[in-house]
Amino acid sequence: RFEARAHAEGFSGLRVMSADGRGGLRSVRPDEPLAVIRFVEPLAQNRLAPGINSRANPMAAAAIERALAGHGVSATSSFPLLLPAAFGAPESGVVLYRAVSASRAPASDDAKARGLVFATIRVSQMWQAVLASRPAGVVLCLFEPRGSDSVVLAAEPGCPTRLPMYPAVSELPPD
Repeated sequence: RFEARAHAEGFSGLRVMSADGRGGLRSVRPDEPLAVIRFVEPLAQNRLAPGINSRANPMAAAAIERALAGHGVSATSSFPLLLPAAFGAPESGVVLYRAVSASRAPASDDAKARGLVFATIRVSQMWQAVLASRPAGVVLCLFEPRGSDSVVLAAEPGCPTRLPMYPAVSELPPD
């Protein structure tokens, strides 16, 4: 049904696909919940994104559900991004989701969500930007809390391999 609507609106080549868990794509199952990427910028680097069902990724699905439940901007944990892997360059990223209503305002408990907007943060690009602007003599380490442990996302020589756990915030409150 989604594909038929998209084709009628001029997206003739759009095909809905889900990640297969091995770095590839598969056809969606008839009972599979959908959150399909329809528009993406810049398209040149993301030409395979239109048609991808974001809900096929468990981390993305959890963040999408939080966003649709009216919890404002919701972030995934870092995970291997599917599209760079398709080009032979695996990369980790974090995706932020926010539900929008029919009025194009952020969705809330009072407004039924019409869709989602998202932003993908590629860890390597963010890390390079941070390194370029750090003060001299500062050693930077990027950790992500995972349960009772932490994962090193990026680190310079001299960073510890583990950190004590601090409370994590993965959701921003609604406006």
